[in-house]
Amino acid sequence: MDRPPTYTFADKALEKRVFTHKSAGIQQNSWQTFFASGPVVGGRQDNEHLEFLGDSILKGLTAHLIDRLFPEMDEGRMSILMAALVNNRFYAQLSRALCLDKRLVIAESTCRNPLESERVLGGLFEAYVGGMHKEMGIERHKELYSWFRQLMEPYALDFFRQMQGAHYVHSPFLL
Repeated sequence: MDRPPTYTFADKALEKRVFTHKSAGIQQNSWQTFFASGPVVGGRQDNEHLEFLGDSILKGLTAHLIDRLFPEMDEGRMSILMAALVNNRFYAQLSRALCLDKRLVIAESTCRNPLESERVLGGLFEAYVGGMHKEMGIERHKELYSWFRQLMEPYALDFFRQMQGAHYVHSPFLL
């Protein structure tokens, strides 16, 4: 399967944030700290904010891709396809396929079980896309969508074929 090239960040500080899990201890924010001193100037040094941003961006990109690929599909089937493409298990697979996991800075004790590892690697993919969006901005959204489409279209088509064969309920990516 042809994958798009991994994105090269121009902003190396942003790139470092993308690949730094909160467990790495670079900066631990808490609600008590926030309310005592206000927001941290300069922002977080881990990928948690980027994970949040990427989660939202990915949902929009995926909805757009499904709409473009399957304009006649009913909402129920689009929702099933969306669930197959928007989840931590699938995102963890993409993190591994793009070798993002090799660059993750994380405390050793964080990923002791496979389910936790999937959550962390799923979050890493979200942070990666969030970082891409943050660097590219709205002005380059079409470029981000083009990268995303090249990556995701084969998976979307494969899941669609599974749905056509009535085996989609048993997909390992549906949670």
